[in-house]
Amino acid sequence: MPYSIVHIELWVSLKDYFNNENDFLDFLAWSIFVDSSYELNNQWVQIKREDTHYHKWEDYINSEFPDNFLKKELKTNFSNFKLWYYYHLILDKLWRDSSFVGEAYKNNDLDEIYQLSRIFHANIDLNDFIKVDNNNYIDKLYKYKINKNSLPSVFLNIDTNILNDTYMSIIDYMVNKKTFKKVSNEDEVYTIINWELEFLDKEIEKKVNTLFPYKDYNDLKKQWLKILLTNIQNFKKIS
Repeated sequence: MPYSIVHIELWVSLKDYFNNENDFLDFLAWSIFVDSSYELNNQWVQIKREDTHYHKWEDYINSEFPDNFLKKELKTNFSNFKLWYYYHLILDKLWRDSSFVGEAYKNNDLDEIYQLSRIFHANIDLNDFIKVDNNNYIDKLYKYKINKNSLPSVFLNIDTNILNDTYMSIIDYMVNKKTFKKVSNEDEVYTIINWELEFLDKEIEKKVNTLFPYKDYNDLKKQWLKILLTNIQNFKKIS
């Protein structure tokens, strides 16, 4: 799915839809905290991606997990925090359903290159974002504190200190202070590796640029932003 900086990059372009900066920072923080299961597992919290992405007992490839989220979390309490969580899931679904990554799910070798493309392209996104981040959003996100009372139900039994530590780690991953790679095993957890060793392999870099070119990836981000704008406008009409 999209690397954290992709979520931030796209959401920043939506800042005019927010009443104030505090609401906007809530949105930015929650849009990336969705991807917290790997770090929570590293802190011995038993939670899986199928829990945080609402596809438990379903195949992720076919699941309508944003709808699952709405049915469970917004049924009785229409909350802005949870709505922003929902937008993250929408972007994940758009990413999953795109032809850009669709074939990677069917081929382990191709999936390995796709996983590498995520960090290659995210480095470009991060460097580009830093150049235009005149509002210092990354610094502000580092100062943000998790408000447990606003969390979706999947997180309510987790210690607040662990949640905040996890959030800080996610920001570290986003700005490349830490690196990770998803591995397939029975627990569906993540392990930490040295990505720099992968970057030194020019053949791998060539495969990334051939199979998952940045231009195609960037064009898809623009396309998805239009869809997200439509979703936000529809929700503003009913909220």
